[in-house]
Parts: sequence; structure tokens; C-alpha cells
Amino acid sequence: TLYISDVGMTGPKNAVIGVKKEIIINRFTGVDSLHPFEIDENSKAQLNGVLLDFDKKEITKIHIEE
Repeated sequence: TLYISDVGMTGPKNAVIGVKKEIIINRFTGVDSLHPFEIDENSKAQLNGVLLDFDKKEITKIHIEE
């Protein structure tokens, strides 16, 4: 049996769901719920995932940063 719930974010590293974290925090706290989402273009990009090899029974973590 294999179960993976979350392998990480693919997108801007220092962001929340790919959006500038200040915007998400302000929306969550109700300070500014109308501000449009903006991608954090200054943050490094990242890709996360896993590689499954069922024959060898191996799981390899994948993490690539810009």
C-alpha cells in the first residue's frame, strides 16, 4: 500500500498557493479581501514531486529550484 498526501508546492518558493504571501494573509485576516491575486515574480521557482519505482520498491523525492 502506498499513500502520498502532499509532495509540495510547484511554483514560487516564498509564496502561498503561488501568490504573494502578504495578499493571502490580508485576505485571511479580513484586512483587504478585495485585493487581486498577484504572482510573486521575485521568488525563486521550485518544482516538487516524487518518482515511484514499483519494481524496485523505491520512492525518490524530486526537488528542483531555480
